[in-house]
Amino acid sequence: MALIFAAVAFVQARRNVPTLPGDSEFDGERSFGDLKRLVSFGPRPPGSRALEQSRELIAGELHAAVAAVALDTFTASTPLGLA
Repeated sequence: MALIFAAVAFVQARRNVPTLPGDSEFDGERSFGDLKRLVSFGPRPPGSRALEQSRELIAGELHAAVAAVALDTFTASTPLGLA
């Protein structure tokens, strides 16, 4: 979840591209709206559509902010099996 908040904060900062260093202001209302949209997808267990929507949203916002995005996949071993 911390990664999601970091990504949202990063995107928010990039959207307000400052004209001079330090001129950017954080838009709390916009950030909260982004968070509500992310939460609206519902629980995000491995393999779920909601998880895929979350990834698409975050990657799309980072791309829109002209950030280099590299998606990586892995398989984790959990107490319930592979995820």
